[in-house]
Amino acid sequence: MDALDRPAGGAARVGVITAAVADHARDKGCAVHEGDLLSADLGYDSLSKVELAVDLEERLGIPVPDSVVTRARTVGDLVAALAGA
Repeated sequence: MDALDRPAGGAARVGVITAAVADHARDKGCAVHEGDLLSADLGYDSLSKVELAVDLEERLGIPVPDSVVTRARTVGDLVAALAGA
């Protein structure tokens, strides 16, 4: 089972994370998968990653340091870093 298929408690948070990622991707609202590379596949640059961090803070109600988003290479990396927070 990968991070995007986690049952119960984390599932809602995973959905929030992936929705935010899709909303800030080059192709807004695109389908997002755990293995997608934030930069190469979804068109993220350093500014869009910072914007994503701010949006995730608002949606999740937790602090999301820019470094968490900038270090994440894939959607799965971001989910792993935030889903249990």
